[in-house]
Amino acid sequence: MAETPEEIGARDAGEREAEAEHHWEGAGRPPLEPEAAGPRSRAAILVLGVLAGAVIGAAAALLITRRG
Repeated sequence: MAETPEEIGARDAGEREAEAEHHWEGAGRPPLEPEAAGPRSRAAILVLGVLAGAVIGAAAALLITRRG
């Protein structure tokens, strides 16, 4: 009997999941999924990025003003 597209998709998804689990077996940690990062961690990453940009901008401004 031929497989339906849904069955093929489910089988492919299962194979990908098994492959990912096998890949991470020896690493001691599960694979990071995009859904695993909650809104608080996304906000923290955004804040850290903005702060890093501010620090880099301030350092560049200091270098420019001291030279010129």
